[in-house]
Parts: sequence; structure tokens; C-alpha cells
Amino acid sequence: MEKLHDANGTRKTRITCSPLYCGFVYCMMLNRISRGYTTDELTFLVGQDDHFISDIESLTATDFSMDLYGSLRQVFQHPNFLLHEGHVREEMEHEMHSWQDEMAIYHRMDRYVNERETVTIFQLVEEHPQYSDQFTNSVSMEVEGCREVLRLLIEEGLFNKPIPPNDLHNHVESILQMRIKPRYLQAELDKLWGRKGKAPLKRTKRRSYGYKYGLHPGVSITDAITFTKQQFNTL
Repeated sequence: MEKLHDANGTRKTRITCSPLYCGFVYCMMLNRISRGYTTDELTFLVGQDDHFISDIESLTATDFSMDLYGSLRQVFQHPNFLLHEGHVREEMEHEMHSWQDEMAIYHRMDRYVNERETVTIFQLVEEHPQYSDQFTNSVSMEVEGCREVLRLLIEEGLFNKPIPPNDLHNHVESILQMRIKPRYLQAELDKLWGRKGKAPLKRTKRRSYGYKYGLHPGVSITDAITFTKQQFNTL
């Protein structure tokens, strides 16, 4: 793997991989962008550490595991989001180009046909999240909605068993009957988990591929609700 930046700020990463893997990266990016998720939001929904998805998309890390594919299928609610053609496993040299301006983020994947020539495999554009947030009036509504539903779900005992973030996000959207950006849910959820004695919820990967969120053993629902109200400044 080789990482480069040119004078125009374009990030380039070159790796040797199969067209099948490139197809997987393309389908993941296409589904993510079409649903309006950022790389950080998709990372949260599949329960992984920071920059997990952005590292895969930029080719600075690789992951083609069934665990990841299964998690993505659940997030995208799609039984099989991979392309059916081009299942070529012969490894070739590929290069990902990424750059951005104030309005958009651009991605282009090239394949080397020889030492000097390349062909473009795909090119995708997504709206820059900082740009899109300037033109929405729903941020405060989404944040308050996340807080209300988190309090409700704690009160109803949903966190008595660990729950994956994607399931939690689905619950929030179902109850509020509106689209919620995962980053707003993550920001409020982050206020509620930590070490036992410091926060009512824990985040754990025990016996699972991705993180799950649940009540610490011995923490009562009453204490969890009190802590939640304090964190959300609603006492």
C-alpha cells in the first residue's frame, strides 16, 4: 500500500487487490452515499472504532469479512448488495483518489493496465456534511428527538440486554417517524456510556463483531433515567 498527497490536496492510495474487492468497496460506498450516511455514521452503525469505514473506502485498510458484509446488509436492509458480475479474483494494482471542496467530497478508483496507463473503475460524489448542515432546520429537532427516545428506551428496559447501534437507530426512527442522522444519535448516546460508576451504559464487543450498548450490571433503570436527565439538562 502506498499513500500520497498531491499539490491540489488529492489523497491517493495505491494497493494491489482483486476487482471483486473493488466491487465490494464500490457497492458499500454507493449504498452509503445513497442513504445519506457519512463514513463516520456508517462506522457507528456497524459498531466499529473511529475511521473504520473511511479507512476501508480510502484503501488504507482492507476488510472483506463475512462479519462486515453481514453488518452492512443489516444497515442497508439489502439481502445482497454486491455486484454479480466481475467476480475476478486475480489481483491488480488499483488507486483511490479522494478530494473535496466546500460543497462536496469526490472519489475516483483507477485500475492500472500497465505501469503508466490507468482506466477509471468508478467515480462518486457526495455532499459535504458541513455544507449540508448549513441548510437544515431540523438539527435541534433531531437531537431533542434522540434524547426523548433514549430516555423512553431506558425506561422500557431496552438496554437490559446489549443492543447494536443499527437496531437502536431503527428504534429511534420508528418511534419518531422521521429520518434521524446517525451522528446525532451517536453524540447523545456517547453522553450515557462509560465506566461503571461514571455512566449507566456500557459499550462492549463481547461475543459480537460490533459494539453493543447495554446497562451496566447492578445499575437500576431509575438511576439510569436520573443520570440521563442530568446529562440532557432536563431535571
